[in-house]
Amino acid sequence: MAEQKDGGKGAPGEGVYHVNERQGRVAARGEDLTGREILDRVGLSPEKYELFTVVHGKTGEEIPPDRRIHVDPGDHFRATIRNTDYT
Repeated sequence: MAEQKDGGKGAPGEGVYHVNERQGRVAARGEDLTGREILDRVGLSPEKYELFTVVHGKTGEEIPPDRRIHVDPGDHFRATIRNTDYT
């Protein structure tokens, strides 16, 4: 990922959420986003990737592309290639 001109800090009033090793920007108080929007903001395609919450370092529930959730700065997600068995 290219280095950002702002040193990775974002604009005032913004925060960062994480998908794998990528960072997405949200309002400082969080935003309601769909799974598609969460992936799009970090440059991943919802047609290629499945999105999951990460809680205490463990993969949680799946977030379908059209489901809307509240995303706060500091939230973490995991994106995996669709239809891949990681067991």
